[in-house]
Amino acid sequence: RHVKYRNTVNKDDTVIVVVGNEKISVVTYGLAMSEGQLGDMITVKNIKSDHNFKAIIIDEKKVTPLTNM
Repeated sequence: RHVKYRNTVNKDDTVIVVVGNEKISVVTYGLAMSEGQLGDMITVKNIKSDHNFKAIIIDEKKVTPLTNM
């Protein structure tokens, strides 16, 4: 049997980008350039700057950017 998994992020989805710690966090929006599931690394485009960056999927349509990549 083939098992199909539902992606938590699909290509061209608008995703929430979250970075921070317990004391402060910054939230913005990005555009998923690929699809993936929880824990996957995908490429995201910052909607305001058109800059692409790598991010990890942490929840449905929510990612956190990788630092020093």
